[in-house]
Amino acid sequence: MATTTVLPADDLTFVASNPLSASEPPVPDIDTRTVRLAAGSVQGPGARPLASAIDLDHDQPIELPDGTVLYADIYRPVTTEPVPVILVYTPYCKRGGWWNTNFNATRFGVPADQLSGLQAIEAPDPGYWCHAGYAVANVDAAGTSHSGGDRLFLGSASGRTAYEVIEWLAARDWCSGRVGMSGNSQLAMIQWAAAALRPPHLAAIAPWEATNDMYRQVLVRGGSPTPTSTTTATTTRSSASPGARTSPGRICAAIRCSTPTGPTSVPTPPPSRCPPTS
Repeated sequence: MATTTVLPADDLTFVASNPLSASEPPVPDIDTRTVRLAAGSVQGPGARPLASAIDLDHDQPIELPDGTVLYADIYRPVTTEPVPVILVYTPYCKRGGWWNTNFNATRFGVPADQLSGLQAIEAPDPGYWCHAGYAVANVDAAGTSHSGGDRLFLGSASGRTAYEVIEWLAARDWCSGRVGMSGNSQLAMIQWAAAALRPPHLAAIAPWEATNDMYRQVLVRGGSPTPTSTTTATTTRSSASPGARTSPGRICAAIRCSTPTGPTSVPTPPPSRCPPTS
């Protein structure tokens, strides 16, 4: 197996990323509030009317143990009983923005009247799942949209963040304490990383179309790197804060792969509530 060296952030050359204002259409500003979507209401052009009412918590702040704040849209069935929740941890923006506009499922053959219009890219439809008795939490990944922190490309570091989000959701008074994860592609890959840490309240994952070996299937496709091979991954560093209009991220080369002579080495994770990964 290849030896992997992870470079400290101070040794990397950062390049400024695009601000949120450059998105077409823009990422919506933070507007923390709760609204009730009435049964029978239509939430998008040609969309299927909602079969039952939904309470939508817009832009709910989720503070992680290190002080980083992520933002979530949480769709909840209208009930006095606690319900399980489906977590969608997404880098593509929980609502609005370029990805949800240009990669809407209705542009790829899905009839608009089969969806509620509330769905995010590659994510479950809240209109369907809330009617079935589940909440759906669409969470902007760290370092994306208005969420603070660093945008790490999957792997155990992102898994640790998802772990903390799972435990935060399970502690809400409207939640039954059972959390599932769902979504396609990147939204599915993060599920493997989160589940590997065994969050106490993670009950199920549904990783559709998910790469499960980032090293062999993304970074070094086709085999081990040669002695002179260098592989890079991307990280976005965000200084987003509550009310921020832009997220001035930075892109850095994060991983170098050296000669495949020994077992893979990984950095020691920062202190957290997560169990050891070894």
